Amino acid sequence: MNMSKAELIQYFGIFSPPRTYEEDLVPIRRDPAATVAFMRLLHAETSLGREDGMFYAFSDRVATVLSERNLGIGTWKKFVQAGVIDLCLDIIMREDFWRGPFLFCNATIVGTSAVVRLAHQSKDPAAMSALLSRMSSLWRSIWERRAQWKSLRSHLDMQDNLPEPILELFCEYISLHFTKDKRPPSYETYIAHIGLHAWVVYGQQKTTLGIPEALSCLVYFEPRQALQVVIDSSPSEAEADALALRIAQEFSRVQNADMLLPCASVHFTLSKFAGIVPYYGTHALITEASSMLGRISVSVSRGVMDGYYTSFPVVLAYVEQYTQAAKRMLLNDSSSPLGMRGEDLVNIFGAGICFLALDAGVSVPAGHSCVGADTSLCDKAGASLRVWTRFYSEEHKSNDFANQGSHSSRARVFCSDMRSRARAIWWPSLHQMQTAVARAGHSAKPELKNVVGDWAALGKALGLDAVKERARFEREARSRCAWRDCRYYHEKPDEVALLVCKRCGEARYCGRECQRSDWSKGNHKARCRRLM
Repeated sequence: MNMSKAELIQYFGIFSPPRTYEEDLVPIRRDPAATVAFMRLLHAETSLGREDGMFYAFSDRVATVLSERNLGIGTWKKFVQAGVIDLCLDIIMREDFWRGPFLFCNATIVGTSAVVRLAHQSKDPAAMSALLSRMSSLWRSIWERRAQWKSLRSHLDMQDNLPEPILELFCEYISLHFTKDKRPPSYETYIAHIGLHAWVVYGQQKTTLGIPEALSCLVYFEPRQALQVVIDSSPSEAEADALALRIAQEFSRVQNADMLLPCASVHFTLSKFAGIVPYYGTHALITEASSMLGRISVSVSRGVMDGYYTSFPVVLAYVEQYTQAAKRMLLNDSSSPLGMRGEDLVNIFGAGICFLALDAGVSVPAGHSCVGADTSLCDKAGASLRVWTRFYSEEHKSNDFANQGSHSSRARVFCSDMRSRARAIWWPSLHQMQTAVARAGHSAKPELKNVVGDWAALGKALGLDAVKERARFEREARSRCAWRDCRYYHEKPDEVALLVCKRCGEARYCGRECQRSDWSKGNHKARCRRLM
């Protein structure tokens, strides 16, 4: 039946004597058609920019009912027939929606999430089609007003670890799209745009529903479309700066390769975006990438192998993008922050060599088309190594023969840093790669052998001799614990007497626990038998 506004106000008890919140919900459950009609009326009569407490309060009640887990299928269908889908989307697409009260925004988005979820769960083809038909217009509208987004969780309870309401709606929509269309959302849906912006704004929260799924869409886009998403997301210097900061924060968060894997696709795209290169130094992006790769290396050494074949390609992609800018800053003695030390560069290449040695030129696991020790990665790593070998050689020559007063002091410090760090990691990684290639025999890829040569050439340019370095490492190993996870593996213990393995007389340990660990978890069991 049709009711006037006054009758609807009376019917829903808007101005009735105080009642419990539960009593306020009874007429909403009882009459979905009248509920939608009243809410549509309030929506239409609330002009843009004008606050309406009745509209906000009633929206909260409706959202509560729609979000109830025990909402009957019959009641749900009545809401759909009354037009609740279009009404919810219309409200979110209001120009002033995000400027409304926090509780109103939260209630509307949570209620709409419930609408999408119920359409999905009930497998209602008409409801699903209605939602998907407006998918692009909805998310484009939300995207265009992204500057107005605000954290609703921060005004509720951050301790409950629930996602931002917009992420919940985002996740429900992505799930519905995959179920109905059997393919990732296209560029035109603006899902990837929203995913990237949400990654920047909300990516550090514990719950990030939908963001990895949205970012994975980039893999299926044409390269120009994927890059365009990033360009669209960073039209201003402030947004480009925020994006670079978010990348650095993500690198600092990652403890093992599996933590990097869900967003690997976005990193491959972001690394191609020249617009954020000026902010690499500001946020020490390459230094953070180097530290992350070091942590991943430790996790790999402890047997956490999944995803390691993604980490080096991701970091190398950022290094490649930054190389020319970094070289200019070094040569010009720029005062701008470089955000990369010589040791960072050597650490990255050293870890990469070790990761490539794990594959030994053998094909990567199925389903990982863009990672692993494939020809392209070997070629890219080799090319980058040659660029920095040439840079060091030219700088070293300049320092020997040019006027020291007019030469870049920043470049001298950077090169000295490279040389110092290489003394610690160049030989072990070179030896690991040479051993892996030798064991692979004929199956070792030629490109992998070329990388060995490029890494050896960098060491030679840095003044390192393989024979002397091997002797030095073997000599120093006699004063350090042989177990790789021990604190004394890389440093000499001052007041600890090392125990010698009685079987081979070579390996030394700071205690029985390290000796047992190296025997059961390390490689000493096989090595010890070879030495006997």
